[in-house]
Amino acid sequence: MSTAQSDVPPYPPALPAAQSAALRDQAVDWALAHGLAIRSATTPTSSVVHAPFALFPSPFPRSCFTRARDLAPAFNRLVHAVTKDDLFLRAIMDEIGDVDPFTHRLYQLYLAQRAATKDAVQPITLGVYRSDYLLHRDIDPRAKLPAGDFAIHQVELNTIASSFRCLSTRTAELH
Repeated sequence: MSTAQSDVPPYPPALPAAQSAALRDQAVDWALAHGLAIRSATTPTSSVVHAPFALFPSPFPRSCFTRARDLAPAFNRLVHAVTKDDLFLRAIMDEIGDVDPFTHRLYQLYLAQRAATKDAVQPITLGVYRSDYLLHRDIDPRAKLPAGDFAIHQVELNTIASSFRCLSTRTAELH
């Protein structure tokens, strides 16, 4: 399948305001009725809200999806190897561990866990990783891609923010 610009339909579809609002309301109702929901940040113990979703699915060229899927095992092996290299992690984190409170807290948890389990041997581990990609299209005529073709650019690799993966099937059903 070509990834040329002409293969990508206009997005999002243009709808009159009333139709867009009605569709949004129906989608939110569907999401809440079918488990596409999360706890409310303002009342986390007693209510739910719909999980974030796009009203329309985003077109994504099959060749780019296949490329991202094919890259996943290599990235997963790399991240897994890094998680097992305590000296490397400490060398990096000792320099950047205080960049922000979130990173600092994660590093402190890591150090505490390592201290508490230094004699433990656990041969089995599980990593849940999520890579985020954006489509990229060169418009410069000197670019490496054929005019109008798309490529993927990895913008993030998550080792923590992977919790919504279970909601992706519900989002596909919604669409």
